[in-house]
Amino acid sequence: LGWVGNVNYLLERVDSPYFFIYFHDDIILPQYTQVLLDSLLENSSCTSVHCDMGHFGTQKKDSPGRPMQQPTVHRLLDFMLHPLRSSPLRSMIRSDGGSHLRLPSGTVHGLWANEPFLLDLFAAGAAAHVEETLYYRWDQREGGLTEGWRSLPTEDIVKGWRSVVDQCILVFRRVTTEAREMEQLIFALYLKMYWNISQFKDGDGRRVFQHAGDFHPVFANLDNIPDYSGFGETLADWVTTRWASFHPDSTHL
Repeated sequence: LGWVGNVNYLLERVDSPYFFIYFHDDIILPQYTQVLLDSLLENSSCTSVHCDMGHFGTQKKDSPGRPMQQPTVHRLLDFMLHPLRSSPLRSMIRSDGGSHLRLPSGTVHGLWANEPFLLDLFAAGAAAHVEETLYYRWDQREGGLTEGWRSLPTEDIVKGWRSVVDQCILVFRRVTTEAREMEQLIFALYLKMYWNISQFKDGDGRRVFQHAGDFHPVFANLDNIPDYSGFGETLADWVTTRWASFHPDSTHL
């Protein structure tokens, strides 16, 4: 069924109050389930909880998580803009708040289908965090899922990322109908995906996409940074810092 079909097959059969996705080539410590469950029971207002994640294989490091208990739009912006990516795909989730969650089946080859899934997870409710490394991911495993994506034809990779954008926009539309919030979410998604947009180059080393709108129409006309002041100085600083690093001399891609 592919990874999307396999995961969704299992999610459709969850019949317990809590669940989590456990990838077959990763490792959890024996206390993982109990510690996360205890945290979720203590944080009754949270839909999910995740811990820090360790890496083994080609690199050894920790990916620290963080609680995300802000209002919904703020949570989504935090996920997309925070300088450090945590590992909430390994979250323990309440069935009464997350039983609807599925990986989007419309993505090409399942390429990064986890991104809209995670946005949907944070749209469903607040997230708690356990400051312990209880989950270990096998990085860059030969024959692994993410390594397989790297070998796809460029055309398929572009189609895959465009379909991811489409799925993320669907999540945004379920979260808000306000034009200002939609603009803030789309701009944050653009900043999150900028590397993927800018990495595609032709045989002469030139960018395939000269403007963000060439990659996806929703990113057209992104000439000005939306006002993020209502979300606090820290988040606003993430936006301006990332924008400046991508566009040191121009407001265009």
